[in-house]
Amino acid sequence: MFDIWSELLNVLSVQLPIVIISQFFGENITGHYSFAYKILLLPFSLLAFSMGQAFFKKANDLKNEGKDIAVFTFGVFKKLILISFIPLAVVGIFGDFIFPFVFGKEWIIAGNYSRIFSLWIFMIFLSSPLTALFAVYERQRTNLIFNFVTFISRISLLIILAVKTNDDYKAIFWYIISGFVFRFLYLLVIVKIAKINLYKIFFVILKYVFPTVIFLIFLRIFLTQI
Repeated sequence: MFDIWSELLNVLSVQLPIVIISQFFGENITGHYSFAYKILLLPFSLLAFSMGQAFFKKANDLKNEGKDIAVFTFGVFKKLILISFIPLAVVGIFGDFIFPFVFGKEWIIAGNYSRIFSLWIFMIFLSSPLTALFAVYERQRTNLIFNFVTFISRISLLIILAVKTNDDYKAIFWYIISGFVFRFLYLLVIVKIAKINLYKIFFVILKYVFPTVIFLIFLRIFLTQI
């Protein structure tokens, strides 16, 4: 009763922005947006789906046995970070170099978009497998409400930006950043449901992600000055 509407919103959240971007900014910009999105999302979404299936079974078994799910969930969360943060951090810092080099100079705009997408995809990958907890704890209504608020807010933002500005990069930039923000909030909801200590989450992110990002930023500065 709830999950089918959540899935519908997820499908619309992927397809509707493409229609809006095409309508306001043309097919060329839409092509770069779609290309960057698919190149980054596809490998991580396939991996997240397989991990989500395994996570759901194990978490459901732990609940039925009356055991603590928080420790298991936190362990999976750390694995998700370790799998994704290095490749996505590299794209986030060097995407405008990587895309033209791998796919050709005509995809430099997609490379610029990929740098922003890396933040959003990172949050999608961290949260997607753990969404099984909404079913495990029978909180599908909460999931639907959050997805509905997210969908309406982000689509409204994209339309407003598209109408008010003629700058495709600005509109897409803030739309993608809004995706990152809402996915981060979504992750916090999941953490609360799983009853994981929030400070442990932030500590893991700072421990693994922050040093790598700082190193890559300095590396970019060094390479651009050579």
